[in-house]
Amino acid sequence: MDLREELQPRHRAPSDLVRIRELLFLVEDLLEQGQAADDEIAEFNLLVAGRYDARFFLTYNASRSADDVVRELSLLPPSRVAGITRDELLEIVRRAMPGAAGGRLEYRAYYARLLDVNVSYPDASNLIYYPPEGWDGAAGWDPSPEEIVQILEGYSAHEG
Repeated sequence: MDLREELQPRHRAPSDLVRIRELLFLVEDLLEQGQAADDEIAEFNLLVAGRYDARFFLTYNASRSADDVVRELSLLPPSRVAGITRDELLEIVRRAMPGAAGGRLEYRAYYARLLDVNVSYPDASNLIYYPPEGWDGAAGWDPSPEEIVQILEGYSAHEG
């Protein structure tokens, strides 16, 4: 299913990606030298609309490269979109699931964040990997997009 334009990922300007990379290395270098990097971290967070701390800059490279981080941050954060239909919600969940989006983590992460900002269920994208609290049979949790949307709809109905 095609999603309407407001639900599609939007890419950052190339100049922003260059600055993200520069700040990533600059903060890492400053911290490794025992220097303060508060202003640079604040600029990074403002640029990426994030909440990264010094620990992130000192540890990211244990599990991924700088290229991976820049690629993950290459998409602008999703926004709340009015009037998302059930079919669109199903497609968003499908695209956030492992194996979706051609295996590109930055797109799966975008759709997971899009889900989180557009439903009332707290950290809704966690349902892709973890059952809701009190769920029977948690060890065999492997939900379909339809099952996840049913849980989200049940939560919204209970909230309203």
